[in-house]
Amino acid sequence: MEELKDNSREAPAEYVCGLPLRDDDQTETVNDDKQEDTRKWYVMQVLSGHEHKVIKMLTTIADMPAGDDCFVPKIERNKRLHGRWIKVMEKMYPGYVFVITNDILKIYYGAKDIPDLTRIIRESDGFARLKPNEEEFLRKIQNKDHVTEVSKGYKEGDKVVVTEGPLVEYAGQIKYINRHKQYAVIEIEMFGVKSDLRIGLEVLSRQEDLIEKEE
Repeated sequence: MEELKDNSREAPAEYVCGLPLRDDDQTETVNDDKQEDTRKWYVMQVLSGHEHKVIKMLTTIADMPAGDDCFVPKIERNKRLHGRWIKVMEKMYPGYVFVITNDILKIYYGAKDIPDLTRIIRESDGFARLKPNEEEFLRKIQNKDHVTEVSKGYKEGDKVVVTEGPLVEYAGQIKYINRHKQYAVIEIEMFGVKSDLRIGLEVLSRQEDLIEKEE
């Protein structure tokens, strides 16, 4: 299977075939006593640029069950514009909407008439869910608004020490750092495929510079 090289990617073929609904895709109830989130993570493929329109329609036309969530993962980046640095938001996976639910069948039938929704990604035995490691990665790297914030660090000799942000836990997976454009590239697995992902990273020359800036 060919690896995907950047944030704009296609799901592998085995995720878009098959028709049956698995037994564990049926509606489940969250056990409030244990307060354990048993909802499952699914992915919808939509027309690129129409992600938020689909989300709005899902909450109305599809009548999403209470407590469910649909979102577009985003990455916060520092970019230089007209001589000054500004923060911008980029879609982590353009053309995809993520859904957290225990009732994907209800959403599937309710969303069939949404024109900008091309398909809920499937696999041979039912609707395709994120793998546990993929779900865990998104839970850890995003904040409550599903945004991966800019990380911070400083140079120590030939190395970069990440001191703050989601990259602290994934510093060992950094393949490349572009200090000029303020991002790091890490290798992750998503949709069953290993690929590179750019995460915002602000690197200062010295640890003292980082402390002074925060003060």
